[in-house]
Amino acid sequence: MVANRMKPLLEGIISESQSAFLPGRLISDNILIASEVGHYLRRKQLGQVRWAALKLDMAKAYDRMGWSFVRDMLMGLGFDAKWVQLVMMCAQTVRILRLRVLFMVAGWPGGHRPFRICFFADDSLLFFKANLQETLEVKKCLSVYESFSGQAVNFHKSSVSFSRNTHVGTRELISGSLAVTQADDFGKYLGLPSVVGRTRRAVFAYVEQKLRQRFGSWNKRLLSKAGKEVLLKSVAQAMPTYTMSIFLLSVSLCVSLERLMNRYWWGRNSEDSGIHWLAWDRMCKPKKFGGMGFKRLHEFNLALLGKQGWRLLTNPGSLMARVFKARYFPTTSFYEAILGGNPSYVWRSIMASQDLLKSGCRRRIGNGRSTLVNNGQSLLVSDLIDAHTGSWNGDYLHQVFNSRDAMLISQLPVSMDYEDMWYWEGDLRGCYSVKDGYRRLGFINSQPSSVWNNVWKLQVPPKWKVFLWRALSNILPSLDNLINRRVDLINICPSCGVSCSRRRSGLVVQQVLLVIYKDKFVVCSMSFGPLGTRRFGRVACWHHICLFGVMRRSGRLGWNASSGGLVRAVGTPQQLLLSPPHAAATFHCYVDAGFHGSHHAAAYGFVVLDGDSSFLAAANGPLACPYDPLLAEAMAMSEALSWLKDNGYSGGRIYTDSLVLVSGLNYASSFRTYFGYILLSCNRLVSALPGTFVSFINRDANHVAHSLSKHVTAIAGPITLEGYTSVFY
Repeated sequence: MVANRMKPLLEGIISESQSAFLPGRLISDNILIASEVGHYLRRKQLGQVRWAALKLDMAKAYDRMGWSFVRDMLMGLGFDAKWVQLVMMCAQTVRILRLRVLFMVAGWPGGHRPFRICFFADDSLLFFKANLQETLEVKKCLSVYESFSGQAVNFHKSSVSFSRNTHVGTRELISGSLAVTQADDFGKYLGLPSVVGRTRRAVFAYVEQKLRQRFGSWNKRLLSKAGKEVLLKSVAQAMPTYTMSIFLLSVSLCVSLERLMNRYWWGRNSEDSGIHWLAWDRMCKPKKFGGMGFKRLHEFNLALLGKQGWRLLTNPGSLMARVFKARYFPTTSFYEAILGGNPSYVWRSIMASQDLLKSGCRRRIGNGRSTLVNNGQSLLVSDLIDAHTGSWNGDYLHQVFNSRDAMLISQLPVSMDYEDMWYWEGDLRGCYSVKDGYRRLGFINSQPSSVWNNVWKLQVPPKWKVFLWRALSNILPSLDNLINRRVDLINICPSCGVSCSRRRSGLVVQQVLLVIYKDKFVVCSMSFGPLGTRRFGRVACWHHICLFGVMRRSGRLGWNASSGGLVRAVGTPQQLLLSPPHAAATFHCYVDAGFHGSHHAAAYGFVVLDGDSSFLAAANGPLACPYDPLLAEAMAMSEALSWLKDNGYSGGRIYTDSLVLVSGLNYASSFRTYFGYILLSCNRLVSALPGTFVSFINRDANHVAHSLSKHVTAIAGPITLEGYTSVFY
């Protein structure tokens, strides 16, 4: 509770150079800044101004912090004495979780410019000009910090590096004054290399080495394919994630890592890699498309880097974004940025994801004052909006664009109360996520098979599912498949000892009979059903029997004797219960939206009843909305609320059959799409109707409003009926 009360204040009292433990800040920001500064120090060979970077190592940083220093800092920041006492009581009595509180105050006396700090717990970087005066001031500030906080700097493990234009004598003077060693760069910062040269494969070789060591320890475990799947997805493919979120790994390194994973999946130990029955790229397909859902590391790397590009695009006020903007795109945004001259490797890595961001980023138009029309002219979008009506200027649109584009633009809602912003297409909130980016890179233009969905949804042990997947993919070590793989075997059936092309593999028979025996089924003559034999060859019949046995055990599928195939057991869906309207409501308003014709013209409809469910009013009309059902529902809600406000209603209940709309009203500010500022508009209108609430009902209870929105008169123009029962009611 104490932490939650302080949470809103932390943004203003913690320096922006502290990039973790706060909403909107990531630990990766300091790594990116440190890498960029390291690249600057390496390439700066000329000029009179010379720079130094001091990497500090704090001796037992979490054990030497003085509680009196923490108390004095809280009092100095303006917290009330009672609050400070409560915080210190919680901090000093905790036994399990150590409180990690670190403050650092650094600056020049007399109002001079402070030196720069990249600070994270006990891994800190200080940047200052490489001269004796600033060096002594840095040492003085560190001494003051040590005396007040109780912490101590371990100068024996600390190091200092310099820009290339710093003379040797100056380097020795500064390092001697600080009593630290010199280094070519500041090495690893927060676990990652701060400077990446031309030998990138050697720099990131530690990723492959750690993975080899992990596989070496796993090879001693006797795990099934299902157990290996869990280890590969939860551990092996997660190990390089931290590095891949900052740097672009080479394609050859990604291939080597995938080769290690593939060898572990199919092998039995570290010496025997086994037969690789399926290519890795096919195993990386989603499970609903017949794969195992493993990640393609290069595409996953680009999706992770897309997160950094998205933050540069949508959070330009952060310290990291300001540093990169000043260096690479001072007059534009990241969307129009170019690689530039002599870029650092972190910038090259982020730019590798720019095409991914461009494919999914869209511009949400608010007042149009910060967005240019991409027609070769210096024309702002705000010039296309009528300032008096707050809507699109239709005549001007048809002058600038062709008729089709003008129609599509006119369907976009605009609002002069909001700024333009970027949003991610395909996400409800309009925010980029690594999952969405990875899916966009690996988009499969086909429909998933219901067979695979049924297999992976079975309520059976995971190893059974993997066995079924291998059987349906025809990658079991059957006699036919082993011979096709040029394994030296005699083509004789192990069951009957007869050499016949129609006999099945003994391994498949044993596996199938085991499943059927546990389920007490008898193998009998049956057709192959919908799976067929053309795809699965000589083992198709046994695959089908195995699938039948496992599905019967799970209770998900049954056998249809008349058709000789597998049928899905369909249950009765659960219906949402409609709670009766609140008795104290002065009115009840039912709202819905609909689309008409092949052009998907949007329309709204709502009906208003009094507290006794007697008819008061009904209305419908067109909406300027693209083909987006959720956005249409929100705009219909906004139309109904506006009408209720203009007619003096209050203290009622408003009902919609969109559960996403009702839940989104509580988090309207988190949406970046057009849906977001329609929600904000609805919230303002609801607050103007005292005692009014929005509730969810199912579609059947909202059929009147639905009929109004789908009526042919809805797209002709707004119609309102009051005082008598409507023909639609």
